[in-house]
Amino acid sequence: MALVGGAIVSQFITVYITPAIYLYMQSLSDLLASRKSKPATDVDKPLRAIPVTMGAGGNGEE
Repeated sequence: MALVGGAIVSQFITVYITPAIYLYMQSLSDLLASRKSKPATDVDKPLRAIPVTMGAGGNGEE
């Protein structure tokens, strides 16, 4: 009887669980691919240097 129960459980895993895992992995792959192909936003742009004016002493104090 245990042999039959094991075969039933094995078939259940093969038929129902495995495809669900692959569908989940495909959804995750699509999500990651869409995040990678987004256009650049303000966060992704390089920072500009801000000029610093120095006082007569050259140490940044006026």
